[in-house]
Amino acid sequence: MPSVRDRQKRYPSDLTDAQWEVIRSLIPSARRGGRPRRTNIRDVVDAILYLVSTGCAWRYLPKCFPPWKTIYDYYSRWTVGGVWLKIHASLRDAVRAQENRDCLPSYMIIDSQSVRAPRGEQRGFDGFKRVTGRKRQIIVDTMGLVHGVHVHSADLSDTKEGSVLAEKMSLEYKQRLHVMHADQGYRGTFEGRFYSCFKIWPLINARENTGQGKKKTAAEKKAWKKIRPEVEEKKRWVVERTFAWFNNYRRLRVDYEKKVLNSESMIYLAMTRLMLRRLHPT
Repeated sequence: MPSVRDRQKRYPSDLTDAQWEVIRSLIPSARRGGRPRRTNIRDVVDAILYLVSTGCAWRYLPKCFPPWKTIYDYYSRWTVGGVWLKIHASLRDAVRAQENRDCLPSYMIIDSQSVRAPRGEQRGFDGFKRVTGRKRQIIVDTMGLVHGVHVHSADLSDTKEGSVLAEKMSLEYKQRLHVMHADQGYRGTFEGRFYSCFKIWPLINARENTGQGKKKTAAEKKAWKKIRPEVEEKKRWVVERTFAWFNNYRRLRVDYEKKVLNSESMIYLAMTRLMLRRLHPT
């Protein structure tokens, strides 16, 4: 079977040599025992990125790639093992370093996106968006890079599921974060749980009351007024741009995954492709 790199015309989703060298060391080595690995791992990664970009089914992968069952087996094992998350985090740090920024941002934005999901677990009806499927909760920095993903049924509220995502953030984020920007959909439970976890109030249209109807104390108001001049509410549009980036990958336009874990992995894969292009355009 010819290698992907031996074709006269490669697919636009294929990795360049420079891009492959960036993630090559992050790919797990072959398991011990058994027959030696014969599959070209670079071809496997190219096939997975082809699927994310084009939105085709696994069985419809071009014949120039390894057998689709082999590709899916690698994808599944790496998803469960957190390989895509590890690669994504490494590339995100590299992109931020390229822009002379710290790996951990001090200003972040949270928002959700409802997408149609015709099958699989955790499906529901979003009455506001009139969509039957799943909802994606994401946290991004001011560059639009993803720092957290949580996929759940579309009928669940942002204020509760957003809290689940925020509480999953590591201790390093909690020490570094100064501002978390959100829209009106996160009023209520999210405000109280976020403050109890991070000891700062989320920026929600400069509201001075919590969603639970309780006013802030004098000390809390003083701290709020101190940070307000440092933030720009116009930065919230950045997360909308990230959702627009998702639309460039057909696999993300409709959530065809049976499991939410695979839905989250597809988001990390799409962002991985985007960041590789930023690091090495050619």
